[in-house]
Formats: sequence, structure tokens, C-alpha cells
Amino acid sequence: MKNYWKYIVIALLCSVIAFHLGALWVILGQRYELTSADYYERDLQWQETMGAMRAAEAYRWRWTVSPDGSAFELSVQDANGQPAALTSPWVHLYRPNDSALDASLPLTDLGDGQFRATLPRLPDGRWRITVEAECHGERLVYRELARF
Repeated sequence: MKNYWKYIVIALLCSVIAFHLGALWVILGQRYELTSADYYERDLQWQETMGAMRAAEAYRWRWTVSPDGSAFELSVQDANGQPAALTSPWVHLYRPNDSALDASLPLTDLGDGQFRATLPRLPDGRWRITVEAECHGERLVYRELARF
């Protein structure tokens, strides 16, 4: 009776070494970019957006979607309850799980702090609403998660 255990152990060790060498070959062949080339500009843009969101907290933002879903209506007041004089307002609607439905729409000024945008047909579900505007030369960004 021959003893084959020494061959089995050597074959097992060789296969483990071959596996690790193969893994190293695959890993070292990959080129991962850990940071983007414009990371500094992106950080500056993010800091500006956070500042605009903090500035927007001083205002009262109320929005509704018309019962038939055809219009987005926005009412903005300052801290004193006076209508806010927003310039160049836009509403951005993002669908977290279906980016093909995302929409960016200009808001029409109806006067007295009221704004409206005509909506495309939006399916029910979760949406992220972002309103961007300027008020007295200051950029404002208002964000909210919604379901409609």
C-alpha cells in the first residue's frame, strides 16, 4: 500500500500558492481612481451649496402639487412673513430609483411670493425636490424628500 498523502499535501499547497499569485495578478492589473481629478472644485461647489441651503432656512417654503398633478406650486415668505422676491427660480425633481424621470423646470413668478411650474406626468412614488433661486443677490437652495 502506497502513501499518497504527501502528494495530496504538496498539491494542496501548490494550488493555494497558485490561487494567491493569480489573485495578485488580477488585483495589480486593476487601476482604481480613488479621487476624481476635480475633487477640489467639487468640494468648493458642495460648500457653496451647503451655504445656500443654510441661507434658505431663514425662509418659509410651502409647496403643493395640483390635484390633477399638472402643476407644481410654491409659496415663499421671509422670516417676517413677507413674500420673498425670488429671481430665476427653478425646481428640480429627482426620482431616486429612476433617473430617466428627472426634470428641471423654471418657475413662473405669479407675484406676491407665489410661483408655478407646469409638470409633466409624474408617476406616484418618492421624489427629491430641489428649488434653486436667488433673493437679494444671495443664492438659496431648498431640498425636501416627498411622496406624491
